[in-house]
Amino acid sequence: MLPFKDKSFDVVVCGDVLEHVYDYEKAVKEARRVGKTVVATIPTKEYEERIGHKPSGYPFSEHVWKPAIEEIKKLFPNAEIEMLEREDWIGVLVVEKDGDA
Repeated sequence: MLPFKDKSFDVVVCGDVLEHVYDYEKAVKEARRVGKTVVATIPTKEYEERIGHKPSGYPFSEHVWKPAIEEIKKLFPNAEIEMLEREDWIGVLVVEKDGDA
């Protein structure tokens, strides 16, 4: 548990973080607890299939969670989710406001 009171922050940003966390569900739960809004970018399984690695040389295999878009929608059922695609990254932008969870 993070050492912050409930809703201590207006926004909690998880930018390309959750895919590196073994207990990503617990991390999201804690982000929801301390933040009024949770914003996350998460590379999807399609990223691995089409690109395979980040241009910086970090292999996708370092990701412990390789979700398909359906899994992300299940984790954030009421959030705004937008697919993002660039030449070097495929994933989603998630914006979940307090009360959406």
